[in-house]
Amino acid sequence: MVKRMFRWAVSEQLVPASTYHGLQAVEGLKRGRSGARETERVQPVAEKHVRTILPFSSPTVAAMIQLQLLTGMRSSELASIRPCDIETGGKIWLYRPVTHKTRYRDHERTISIGPRAQKILKPFLKRKITDYCFSPVESDANRRQQRCKKKKNVKISEKVRSRYDKDSYRRAMQYAIKAARKAGIDVPDFHPHQLRHTAATRIRKEMGLDAARAMLGHRNLKITDDYAELDQALAGEAALKFG
Repeated sequence: MVKRMFRWAVSEQLVPASTYHGLQAVEGLKRGRSGARETERVQPVAEKHVRTILPFSSPTVAAMIQLQLLTGMRSSELASIRPCDIETGGKIWLYRPVTHKTRYRDHERTISIGPRAQKILKPFLKRKITDYCFSPVESDANRRQQRCKKKKNVKISEKVRSRYDKDSYRRAMQYAIKAARKAGIDVPDFHPHQLRHTAATRIRKEMGLDAARAMLGHRNLKITDDYAELDQALAGEAALKFG
């Protein structure tokens, strides 16, 4: 990160180029060899735990969880799905997010959606093509409906956003985990990013590292390897088998 900062500073003529060249010779910190804080690598979560919280999620959030588990897409990509971003003409649907993590590098991100994921997503496509598929408004309406059925005081949300983002999706998952525990079910803490790792692990185990890389949209095999555990044709094969 520091090296990238100085590279930018050189491009803006804020520091001499020799400073950046000198930094290139400095090695990065190694795990277990410095006093720097070290975080644990994100681990996949067992699918049985994921499926345990589905009944405690709103139908919208439950669909998001299942879709992420099948496709391995990022939370931000999941929350940004709109009907206009999906090609539904073939056996494999192709979702091209308008914005994604590597767009600034001119990488095109195409997510393959297989038959099982299509079945989950299809009901959410019945809206204006420019509207987001997953809306907290619908989740809020569902919660109020359930409260009415239980004859409890219904608290109307003061303000509900028209779409989920990665943070509100993560919070919704945490609420479901807490609700499951309140019902006496033993379920560990986990977050949406772990679902991506779970998908990567499953695909890699069955189809190999190249297929996992293609499905997750990674450009580099080392990155996929860190995720746990060729191209669009490989991603399509993985989607047919798992998604």
